[in-house]
Amino acid sequence: MKKFIRIVIPLVFLLFAFKADAAHLFFSPSSGSFYTDENFKVYVTLNSETSVNAIQGILNFPTQYLEVLAVYTEADNSIIDLWVQRPSFSNAGALGNVNFEGVVLNPGYLGTGGRIIGILFRVKKEGTATLNYTDFAILANDGLGTNVSSPNGIATFTLLPSRGGVSGLEGEEIQQVKAKIKSVEERVNVITGKGTGVLTNWVKGVILIFIGITAIVLSLLVLGFGIILIIFFFTHSRRAWKKRKVIQEKIRKFFKKVKKSVRLILGFVGEAEEELKSDIKFTGKQLKRTFREAKDSIPLSKTIKDYFKSVIKIIKRFFTKNT
Repeated sequence: MKKFIRIVIPLVFLLFAFKADAAHLFFSPSSGSFYTDENFKVYVTLNSETSVNAIQGILNFPTQYLEVLAVYTEADNSIIDLWVQRPSFSNAGALGNVNFEGVVLNPGYLGTGGRIIGILFRVKKEGTATLNYTDFAILANDGLGTNVSSPNGIATFTLLPSRGGVSGLEGEEIQQVKAKIKSVEERVNVITGKGTGVLTNWVKGVILIFIGITAIVLSLLVLGFGIILIIFFFTHSRRAWKKRKVIQEKIRKFFKKVKKSVRLILGFVGEAEEELKSDIKFTGKQLKRTFREAKDSIPLSKTIKDYFKSVIKIIKRFFTKNT
């Protein structure tokens, strides 16, 4: 009798100790009703009464009724810190599967409802689908790698006929996309003037003409000022005088390019063509006159002063109606 007690009592204690330290995997949700052609998400979660640092499992699902679209890890606040092998899935065969194997760093995981992975399923047809684990292991963080896993849960879902519409996760994603498209359309309408009346065709035409004129004037003034300086310094040196023809050829090419640019811009200006031609012609005459004066033996200060006087005349010409 004493021998029996010495054997049985330690076994009872070991049994209770094992039960106290049990850990198991389950599904969340573990039941529910879902419609054909719609998506739903199921989480693989862990309940553990002792600290664990490694979880491995394979779950099966009937491909006749369900297919896996994606497996989520970090995005769903997984308790896994390192994946020994990234979660994978297969929809082949009568039974599809999802595999996962990961590690939880010290001090391990202890608690209930710890998410490991999230699985996005799509319902293929009506019926009843059951999820279950075919292989699993949960190792304690005890330095020995003790397997503390106990029988794990199953999940059973009722799959209903299609209700003719999009809802659930897929519906939410479509609504988000529609909202983004609407936001972009509103911004495009503001820019183009459609629907809001903020920018009419008349305003856009005025802006186009203003931009064209501004570009021409700025190009002429900036390049003209540079040419004035070049002509002055080169004309007042013997070496530059020998290159006079080269400079004149460059000036001729410059005005040729300006005329070409003007012809392109005038195609968009329309009714303002004659007005703009006259202003550009006036600008050319003013700059040519200034170029000729720059070759004379006059101080640089007066040359620059005369140039800016020409600039003022050009600007006034562009903002007054030609007679």
